[in-house]
Amino acid sequence: MNEFLFAVLPYIALTLFLAVPVIRRIRGGFTFTTRASGFIERQSMGIAALCFHWGIITLFAAHLLGLIGSLVASGSNLIDLFHWIGLIAGIFVIYGFALALIRRIVVPEMRAMSQTDDYVVLILLITIACCGIYPVIADKSFGLSGVVGPWVKSLYWTFSPDTAGMSGLPVLSKVHISAALLLFAYFPFTKLVHMWTYPFNYFVRPFQSMRTYKRVMS
Repeated sequence: MNEFLFAVLPYIALTLFLAVPVIRRIRGGFTFTTRASGFIERQSMGIAALCFHWGIITLFAAHLLGLIGSLVASGSNLIDLFHWIGLIAGIFVIYGFALALIRRIVVPEMRAMSQTDDYVVLILLITIACCGIYPVIADKSFGLSGVVGPWVKSLYWTFSPDTAGMSGLPVLSKVHISAALLLFAYFPFTKLVHMWTYPFNYFVRPFQSMRTYKRVMS
């Protein structure tokens, strides 16, 4: 099982993550949609939407710092920074996604427009966050980066997966990593694929002339 989870699944996840969005874009670009629900029961989300969007972005950056820190000799400070930023961002992410899941279950309009992937994605994200945060809070476990960094390097740099260190990880850490890989594999089949269409050209588009219209009262 360890060989499949840590030597095979990472390549399956990466292939699907990169290839499927291209196929979807070619065959049906209009399927790249968030199926936005912000106009329904807006007050039930509020700060929660900000929490999980910025929390995910922060967690991605923090994990990147942790991986870099685990691969360089002077990376201890980066790893410490990763742990504390990741801990705080993870709490915000759990709050945001838990509220989003409750909203989909409780609000009738949300239940009506929700699809299976909405629930699967939220459950996966909450599972990943909880399994990542619990060992840090309960067991003061801060040594995961030192194992995961070399494993990631063996996967995508030398293409010779070294799963020896991964087999000794705690069960929650294995679930954390495996669920993250499953999310990456499932990602392009869900509405999350809209992240590939972030409008970067907005920053370089020509200026637009804006005119005000004043209604003349007679």
